[in-house]
Amino acid sequence: SRSNFFYHHWVGTPPFYIPWILKRAFARYDYRIWARNQYFFKNGQAVFDRIQEDIDRDRPLILNFYSGAYRRHSVSCMGYRHLTRGQEHRYYALVADNWSDQVRYVDLTYLGSQSPNLFAMTRLALAR
Repeated sequence: SRSNFFYHHWVGTPPFYIPWILKRAFARYDYRIWARNQYFFKNGQAVFDRIQEDIDRDRPLILNFYSGAYRRHSVSCMGYRHLTRGQEHRYYALVADNWSDQVRYVDLTYLGSQSPNLFAMTRLALAR
């Protein structure tokens, strides 16, 4: 995205460009994909529910963060965990962040509690 001027050092790559970038990248390998953004503001459980739905259908996701440890960064999501202790529920996304060769978990429980309260998810699937 840097070579096509989609990246800016202050904001990273704005999520609204990511579906277009993905479509072009997959097209280079003769794949047609469907890609759409979905934006969330404060509900970690809603994000988790969407992740769970897509992963269970074998559809990977791109998660785009505006704040926290992954501020201005996009990661590939390929799994999830839901842990319960008594009345407490914790929601985690299993991600590859390109910062490490280890798989990492992102705690989605308090997503949106930081400022700015925005998180974007790019959903994709092979086009029919």
